[in-house]
Amino acid sequence: MPERSKDWMNQAIKDLEAAEKMMDDELFEWSCFAAQQASEKAVKSVLQRLNAVAWGHSITDLMKVLGNKVHVDEMLLNCARLLDKNYIPARYPNGFESGSPYE
Repeated sequence: MPERSKDWMNQAIKDLEAAEKMMDDELFEWSCFAAQQASEKAVKSVLQRLNAVAWGHSITDLMKVLGNKVHVDEMLLNCARLLDKNYIPARYPNGFESGSPYE
């Protein structure tokens, strides 16, 4: 597979820009999801650059793989855990007891 870490990082940056715009527009559920996606793609970019396997959508799991290559601060792992919480509930009503994510 060709090395495309730059493409992954460029998309991560665009996803983060989209998250910021959606936050400004008070589309908070989509902003949370886009922020999660931006982080996932950024970590996958770094992993690819380090010739590591990047598989799945859990930023926490990806950061643990990254930890096999470089030191990953516990604060970053905590941030990854918080972002992972936005992967499903930000998009699906069954992520909450009642109501929709936009609420």
